Amino acid sequence: IHMDVSFESSEEFQEVKRAFLLHGALAGLKPEEVAVGPDVIEGMPIIGAERTAALFAEAGFSPPTPFFHALWYRGWMARAV
Repeated sequence: IHMDVSFESSEEFQEVKRAFLLHGALAGLKPEEVAVGPDVIEGMPIIGAERTAALFAEAGFSPPTPFFHALWYRGWMARAV
């Protein structure tokens, strides 16, 4: 099982980020409080599902099966082959 921050493009991230920031504002949080998570994520080296699958294969695992996706978090399951 592997969980990671993952998105396919910066456009996808920006779309989710806008929704995340709006949700925080509607919850009454200050913009600087809500922005902490997305600001950290933007500085991380993020890869998408296709590259994740390639890394699984390189490490000797079966193709990963996605089982979780919420905001920018994704989860995959794979078996050693």
